[in-house]
Amino acid sequence: MAERPWTVYLAGEIHSDWRERIIAGAEAAELPIEFTTPVCDHASSDDCGAGILGDEEKPFWKDHKGAKINAIRTRTLIQEADVVFDADVAWSTSKSQATKSAYGGSRRPWGTTAIHEMGHALGLAHEDDTYNVMGQDWDHIHAMNGVVRWYVGEDAGNGEVHLYGKTNTTRKNDLGVTHWKHSGSHKGYSTHTECRIYKLDDSPVTRVDFNGWKRYNVQNGNIYKVQFTYENNGYYDQKAVDIAYYISTDDCITIVDRLIGLATFDMNRNKAFTLAIHLRIPEDLTVGQTYYIGVIVDYQNTLLEFDHGNNATWIPIRIIKEMVWP
Repeated sequence: MAERPWTVYLAGEIHSDWRERIIAGAEAAELPIEFTTPVCDHASSDDCGAGILGDEEKPFWKDHKGAKINAIRTRTLIQEADVVFDADVAWSTSKSQATKSAYGGSRRPWGTTAIHEMGHALGLAHEDDTYNVMGQDWDHIHAMNGVVRWYVGEDAGNGEVHLYGKTNTTRKNDLGVTHWKHSGSHKGYSTHTECRIYKLDDSPVTRVDFNGWKRYNVQNGNIYKVQFTYENNGYYDQKAVDIAYYISTDDCITIVDRLIGLATFDMNRNKAFTLAIHLRIPEDLTVGQTYYIGVIVDYQNTLLEFDHGNNATWIPIRIIKEMVWP
């Protein structure tokens, strides 16, 4: 099944380059997709009826013939397509975080919807009880250093393995972490929201909008419960995975950032899970400055993974002064 190309029909207006951008994005991502389209050259589209069936004296009948011939092509390609995309949606094939609707932008990520619809082509149904691309797909997404990544995810991947078995890839492990979590269900679709930071009494830390996301107000020296969602997208259950937590001055989390905590827990295959870890904010951070609490899964790179690009992510924080009561 892994070698089978998917046929995607790109319906919609023919006046802009949206098809070329989608095709280029799919080629850059090395997706096994064959794209089909309507006739995008105006003259060819208008003249196809007369060219095949003969000229007409009156423009109306010339256009009528062209419309009928184009309709045959359109119906055939839509029927043969595994997935049909319409230009009415403001799609984005770029990996820029700022343009995506999940992060305050105006564009829906094409890749998440492509994965969702191809999941249906594979036989997957909608999902509503876990963080899942077969639910609300536009925020089933990973972000690091201003770049987003769309991916199948643990639960949908597990469903594909159940239906078709495992592939023969040499890199059979893939752990991941994201700052999104399952929040509920709406008409059979899972809904997702941002992972949160809580006080020790489980009350939510105050937060404000920040660069299309949420930034949390925390105090130096305090301990908080910090949520992230963890996924095992690989072949096997992983026991005693080492996780590291950091303070960073930007959203590019690496092992050279300031270490503030360690954890070890099992990451088994089947469903993504959200976990809150107790972390203490260092006492010497600058009041008023924005920092990022970062996490790296398998931070010592002990596993040979299919993709290390999803092993780290972040939540922004701002250091505020401690309240002093008279």
